[in-house]
Amino acid sequence: MAPIDRLPTELLAAVFSSLRRIARTPPWVRVLLVCRRWHEVACSSPTLWVNLVCNNRCTIEVLQILLLRSASLGLTLSLDLHMTDVGGMLGALQVHVGRLQSLTLQFWPAQLDEVARHLQAVSRAIVTLALHCLTDQAPVFPYDPDSFPSVRTLRATQVLPRPRHSVPGGITRLELIQIWHAAPVEDEHWQYALLSTLASLPDLQYLILQDALPPCLAAGGAGMRSVTLPALRELRLSETIEDIKLFLHYITVPPEARVTIVARTDGSMWEPDAAGVWLTILPDNVAHNLPMIPQSRALRLFAGHTHKGPLALSGSGLVGQGDLDEPAWAIILPDCGEILSDAVFHALDDLPRVVPPTSLVHLELHIAPRIFIFDVNWTAVLSSLPHLRSLVIGSLWKAERVVTSLYQHSDLLPELQSLELCLEEVSADPARGPRSPPNPDIPPRMLEKVVVTQADDAPVPYIQGTMVGSMIHSEHYEFKHSWCAACHVSSAVFTAGDESSSLESNESENGLSGWMYPRVG
Repeated sequence: MAPIDRLPTELLAAVFSSLRRIARTPPWVRVLLVCRRWHEVACSSPTLWVNLVCNNRCTIEVLQILLLRSASLGLTLSLDLHMTDVGGMLGALQVHVGRLQSLTLQFWPAQLDEVARHLQAVSRAIVTLALHCLTDQAPVFPYDPDSFPSVRTLRATQVLPRPRHSVPGGITRLELIQIWHAAPVEDEHWQYALLSTLASLPDLQYLILQDALPPCLAAGGAGMRSVTLPALRELRLSETIEDIKLFLHYITVPPEARVTIVARTDGSMWEPDAAGVWLTILPDNVAHNLPMIPQSRALRLFAGHTHKGPLALSGSGLVGQGDLDEPAWAIILPDCGEILSDAVFHALDDLPRVVPPTSLVHLELHIAPRIFIFDVNWTAVLSSLPHLRSLVIGSLWKAERVVTSLYQHSDLLPELQSLELCLEEVSADPARGPRSPPNPDIPPRMLEKVVVTQADDAPVPYIQGTMVGSMIHSEHYEFKHSWCAACHVSSAVFTAGDESSSLESNESENGLSGWMYPRVG
């Protein structure tokens, strides 16, 4: 007898459970084919069958067998209903209606009415409901709140749930994805319906919108009423840059809410200009509607780590190690492309208009080496932020310009204590000794602490032998091995049409793509 055959049934079932968690469905179910004992152990372990994903080749009979194997445990079920018997598949769930907790349905537009009709009979205990219509038309789904008394999470992709009479107030998470197409088929403007729907959800804690606002929303707006979401903990928007500002003008969220905005520029008519970058997105009443932004004490700007030209600004009301790794808010332009340099130029000018200069004490500027912004007046940029106590700057070329400004203007950033240089490469020969300052009449700028951060494989640099090092001096130097997706990516890495070395956008659990926040530190 093989050693694995001597395993107790409970341990073998635990092995299958671990395999079920880490493997996709096809490899996992192959354990049923190994031998009779494995088949019996797997089929008699209800916990292995509480999370079912069934494609459109699953028959009614197979579905019934799978449901029975989960015994009386709570069910999480995903059904692909296109090209299936909708009534038969959903009818198979009726005897399990009391334990059906999460249901995801994919269907064709022609099946929509049938899905809505049969779904009501099995929806009593559903807590999470996800609807995905396989079309680009985003049809209206007739949603009867009385049939879904337990729903707390509602996710709709390419389909617009339209309550027949009232909205179920118990919903705490709402995700609307790719439904702006529904606007032409609505009797009233979709934007009004969205705001009124949100207003009727006082317990809403998570709001995720991706391509859910109609294009060129700024053309309307008369008669729209503001909505306050007092319980909101997280707001995520992924929309075209022109469609965001007016929506944010009518939404008020609490200061403790976390806000992430992805403003796509590809295909839009937007170009950076004197009006700014962040102010193109943020509403004029940002202090009232998005209070966490002007309350920020720390900012991080991140630009240019892929060919798509991402630009991101994030902030936090706290100042400490790691606070900007999980920021209170973030605005991401994932695809600036050829206009990235102009966007960075105007984004730097925007900073004191986004956060009051009197409150900002920590600033990080991570700008890729390949971004050339020769016209930036760094002295003017920094002089608008007089209370900075710590500054992080990268890459090397930008660090040289900033340090030069600090060296030439001793009254610039008078409260600055710590300077961190996030550099892709530092080359200086220690045998030659320290380098003299550029101007013998101007002594190096004194700082309490200087930190040099380089990529993981870089040697400890001799910073005193560089141009940057000659203009600053500190009693406390610190060297860190780290990795910054912008500052530590050499411009030589990027060749035309080659994305192999760039970082890809992260795909979030709710299907929103582009929440790029590359590793820093």
